[in-house]
Amino acid sequence: MQPITIKERLEHIAAARKSIPTGITWLCDNMQNEFKHQMGNAPNSEFVIDPNGKVVIARGWSNPSQLRSDLAGLVGEVKPVTRIEDIDVRFTPPPLGAPTGLVPRVQISSAMRPLVSRPQLSVALDSNPHYVKLRAETDSEFWDTGIGLLYLGFHMDPVHHVHWNNLAAPVEYEIETIDGITISAKHGRAGKFDHPSDMDPREFLFGIEWDKSIADWDNAKELPIRVTVRYFACSDDDGWCKAFTQKYDIFLQVDRDGGGATRRWRNRN
Repeated sequence: MQPITIKERLEHIAAARKSIPTGITWLCDNMQNEFKHQMGNAPNSEFVIDPNGKVVIARGWSNPSQLRSDLAGLVGEVKPVTRIEDIDVRFTPPPLGAPTGLVPRVQISSAMRPLVSRPQLSVALDSNPHYVKLRAETDSEFWDTGIGLLYLGFHMDPVHHVHWNNLAAPVEYEIETIDGITISAKHGRAGKFDHPSDMDPREFLFGIEWDKSIADWDNAKELPIRVTVRYFACSDDDGWCKAFTQKYDIFLQVDRDGGGATRRWRNRN
């Protein structure tokens, strides 16, 4: 299936506008970020597209003040100009839930690249959500030499208002690797902590080696490294504490939409 073009997407939006009560045409990327990928894949790029689908302004990094000037030159100034203080928007901070900043974070000095990872979803109607999000990264040395570091971080998803239950057994993992890829530890567990609950990630750092004589890269990158995690979690909203066993697939492919982990040290108490 060929990706939809910018002009075709604009035409679809124009046809749908009859039922949408807005005077502004919105162009939104889909969940697969196809537009972002086609337009260079920059993390904070900026484009102005005319009604015919022509890109008239393109930047690798968004510049709000310059964008306003561009729009004024293309379609004219607006009167009156809307100021921030004119918009009656009230922000309600999310509930704090369990504390953070209690568990020491993994220290990484190398430049890391995110890997494609996916949860193994069950088709069962009564299956539980993956309350834990897996973040997998490798350093530049691995891609350059075949020997480097692998980072696995198990992060509680704040959407579900669920936290670790530290009164039970600690988080435990198992890794099933593929031929030609060696990881320094295939199973292990996090430490035991005195505080009853928290929202800090459980992080692990491994050595990883790629044997080029065994693993052909074109085939290896399509094969999943399987990670199983066992943990105990609690929901204060729903009043339960349960044990979970959930699985993820990691692929030795750089996730173009993974971004960077620039806030490893941000704490919330």
